Amino acid sequence: MYYYFHTKPFKHQKKALKLSLKRGSFGYLMEPGSGKTKPAIDYIGCRHLRDKHNKILVLAPKSVIGVWEDQIAEHLPPSIKRTVIRLEGSRRKTLINQYKNPDSLTIFLISYDSAWRSKKDLVKWKPDGVIADESHYIKGATSKRSRGAIAIRMVAQWGMILTGTFMSKNPLDAYAQLRFINPDIFPMSWTKFKERYAVWIKMPGGWYKIKRFKRMHELKKIIRENCIIVYKKDVLDLPQQTDQIIPVEMPPKAWKYYRQLKNEHLLEFKEGKVRAKLIVTELLRYHQITSGFLSVETGKYDHRNNPIREDVFIHDAKIKALMELVQIHREYGEKIIVFCRFRWEVDQICKALKKERISHAVIDGRIPNRERDQIRHDFQSGKYDVAVLNIGAGGVGITLTAANIAIFYSLTFQYDHYKQARDRIHRPGQEQKVTYYHLIVKGSIDEKIIKSLGQKKSLADEITPSNWSEFV
Repeated sequence: MYYYFHTKPFKHQKKALKLSLKRGSFGYLMEPGSGKTKPAIDYIGCRHLRDKHNKILVLAPKSVIGVWEDQIAEHLPPSIKRTVIRLEGSRRKTLINQYKNPDSLTIFLISYDSAWRSKKDLVKWKPDGVIADESHYIKGATSKRSRGAIAIRMVAQWGMILTGTFMSKNPLDAYAQLRFINPDIFPMSWTKFKERYAVWIKMPGGWYKIKRFKRMHELKKIIRENCIIVYKKDVLDLPQQTDQIIPVEMPPKAWKYYRQLKNEHLLEFKEGKVRAKLIVTELLRYHQITSGFLSVETGKYDHRNNPIREDVFIHDAKIKALMELVQIHREYGEKIIVFCRFRWEVDQICKALKKERISHAVIDGRIPNRERDQIRHDFQSGKYDVAVLNIGAGGVGITLTAANIAIFYSLTFQYDHYKQARDRIHRPGQEQKVTYYHLIVKGSIDEKIIKSLGQKKSLADEITPSNWSEFV
C-alpha cells in the first residue's frame, strides 16, 4: 500500500502512524498542541486503503466535533472519497441507518454524551474502527460515557485513543482508556484493577481513601506497550511562554462576605454538617466572591421544586484589572483570550468590552456547536480583538493561535482543564511569545488554586473534610 500524505507530517507524527499501523489498536498520548489529530486522520486513510475499512466512528467532546471536520478536510488526501457526518439531535438514528453499508469511506462524528444514548444503534452499525478523542472524558470507569464508548468499541476491529491528559488525577484513570484501546489489556474487573494498583484505607466516615499506589512499574510498561507518549518540548520548536500574577485588591465589603461565609462553614463543620462531597461545591462560593458576585437562593422554587438562585453583584475589582490589561495589549495590536469559569463572569466581561466598543466573541455552553466553529474561524481570521471563553466549553480541542495573550479571569480546580486551556494558543501555528496573566486576589482561595495548578495538582484532589479551611 502506498499512502500519499496530503500535508507533511512531523517526525513524531510519522512515528505514531507507523506504530499504530503495526499494532492495529493504539493510543496517542500526545501533549495538547503536538498534533495528535493529523496522524489519527492519516491512520483512517491508511486503514481504508489497506483494509477497506469504510465505517469509522469518532467520539469527541461536543466542542471539538467541528474541529474534526476541518482537520479531515485539511489532512485526508482528496483522492480518498469520503463522507463526513455529524450525528446530532433527533436525526442520529436515521443517519446511522442510512449509511449501513457504505461503498466509500464514511466517518461519523459524535459527542460522548450522544454516543452512549445512541449505543444500541451504533453497536448495530458495527464500525470498523472507533477513535476516542480527548479520551480522558471516559476515564471514569463506571460512568455512562465510559461504558457506552467501550460497548461500541467492542464490536469494532480496532480502537484508538487520543489525549494529552491521560492520567489527570491518578494512575487509576488508565483503566477505562486502555480497555478502549483493547479490552484484553485489562481483562480484570474495575474492582480487581483498583485492588491491584492501589492500597486503600478506610476513613472514620466509612469512605475509602487511596493510601498509595503500587505496581507502577508494571502499569507504566503496559502503557508504553500500547501507546506513544509525546511532549511538545521534545518535538516542536514553539515560542517562549511567560506567566504573570496580577494582584487584585478586593474591597472591604467583599472581604466581609468572604469572612462571614468562612465563619458559617466553620460552624457547620463543628456541628458535623459539612460532608466531604459538598466541600468542593461550597468552595465555589468563595471563588465567586473573588470574581465579584455570589449566587444566592431567592426563596422561590421552580416546577421541579428546586430552589431558584440569582447572582448578586459584589465588586468590580477584577473587571477593572482585566480591562486595563485588554487596553494595554490592544494598543500593541495583540489578540487576547479571556478564560473564566462562571456564566456571570462571561456576561459581565462582555458588557465591559461592549461598553468600550471592543470587538469580541464568546464561546460558552450557551453557544451551539456550529456557531462555535464559525466564531473560531472568525477569530483566527482577525474579525475579533478578544475571545471570552468558558474554560469547560472553550478550553478543549480548538486552535486560537491568532492570540498570544491569555488572561485567566478565574481558574478551574482541575489541572487538566487548566493545561488544556493554556494550550489553545501555545501550539503549532503560534509565532509570537505567549503570555499568560492570572488575576489573583491575595490571601484568598485564588492563591491556593494557582499554587496547586503550578504544582500540576488539582485542588479538588487535595481537599478533605479535615483540611478544607486551609484553602480559604
